[in-house]
Amino acid sequence: MLIDLSNNGLLYVVVSSSLQATCNSALSTNGINMANVRYIITNNDSYWIRDYGPWTIMEGNNNMQMVDFIYNRPRPNDDAVPSAIANYLGVNLYQMNITHTGGNIMTDGQGKAMSTNLVLTENSSLSQSAITDMFNTYMGITDYQLYPDPNNTYINHIDCWAKLLDVDKVLIRSVPTNHSQYNAIEAVVTQWQSKLSSYGTPYKIYRVNTSNDEPYTNSFIFNKHIYVPLMGTANDAAALLAYQNAMPGYTVTGYAYSNFESTDAIHCRVNTIFDNQMISVQHIPPVPSAVSQTLTFDVNIAHTNALNQNGTFISWKTGKNGIWQNSYLSLQSKGNWLTNLTAPVIGDTLFYWISATDVTNRNVTLPLCADQDPFMLVGVYVPAINQPQVQLQIQDNNVRISWNAVSYANNYIIYAANSPDEDFLPVGSTSATFWETTLNTEKKFFKVIAQRVVR
Repeated sequence: MLIDLSNNGLLYVVVSSSLQATCNSALSTNGINMANVRYIITNNDSYWIRDYGPWTIMEGNNNMQMVDFIYNRPRPNDDAVPSAIANYLGVNLYQMNITHTGGNIMTDGQGKAMSTNLVLTENSSLSQSAITDMFNTYMGITDYQLYPDPNNTYINHIDCWAKLLDVDKVLIRSVPTNHSQYNAIEAVVTQWQSKLSSYGTPYKIYRVNTSNDEPYTNSFIFNKHIYVPLMGTANDAAALLAYQNAMPGYTVTGYAYSNFESTDAIHCRVNTIFDNQMISVQHIPPVPSAVSQTLTFDVNIAHTNALNQNGTFISWKTGKNGIWQNSYLSLQSKGNWLTNLTAPVIGDTLFYWISATDVTNRNVTLPLCADQDPFMLVGVYVPAINQPQVQLQIQDNNVRISWNAVSYANNYIIYAANSPDEDFLPVGSTSATFWETTLNTEKKFFKVIAQRVVR
């Protein structure tokens, strides 16, 4: 796995000065891409860098900074590692006066964060509102969601049973009905179902079978790769498939290791140092209207380098079989971009995704899976439908009625009567622009009505 990580980005290694040579020898002799290795020299007590490592924030001008907290274990060297990382990177380190741990927090990058109730237990002197205010002040979190720990283990970390995959996607472990944790797990699933994502939509909840308490949610996502712990059980293959189904387009790879545990695997032992020139995209999908033909798509883009406008666009299509088209975003004010698209009419669905690219070729898409799992807007706009111009052809007793294609119409009803003063009754319907019949009377009157049928 370290080989893959070092080929997929920079690999930062926290190591003491006395062990650096040994570490360097072990990495270089085992196929690590040493050109991408960076050493942060400091003492540490354990390898659980997820739990004691710093949290990353981007300040108002897209400047990367870091946030520290009181590590919830009596390991002073580990607790001092965030300071060493911040010094190495040359960024500020802000100190939150809260006891916490990195394995017990997930964020969506849009203002929501999730933890178990452990944060309340370990900070009993603070009210929940005080904790929420602190996360808002330091982290920009506007919705801090707390969940009971369904595993009911000693560790109470959210990464032992849930994994946030995208702004609106979460993977949650599942177990058989006779498992002791079944009811508690399903209860937190119900709690997730009651929440709205930062897109204003319900969460897409994916499940992964952990009947043997496998730590499949303790995975690591890095540069469109997902690293999944494997335990050598019959559930391993299905776990990889669960990630592939949830995150199409991502490379999903499993790794087995002899000392992985149900409460300690990949995510616990790896942390992320973010790109200090990263692009961040925020967007709330517009709500289609029944009376407006125009949809305005507002996108907030935070970036360090200038954006490449040819790579900054909304890609969209109407219907699953439509052809992707790009509409370029237009800068309105600092960080705020928009474009207008024609709203899907009732019965149609608009699919779209957002791309932001800068002049260094850094790129971010929203959703993360882009065209393989795009945003979806179901049309409610009711268009005005004109009536067709009809032509009649007669040969012997055969009648062919034809007409022009009418915008937005997908069905045409043919009515007939023996006299223009009688009631016209439906005699046929078609999605084509012609209809044929045989006359069995001397005279017949026809009319065609265009309509849009919602299927």
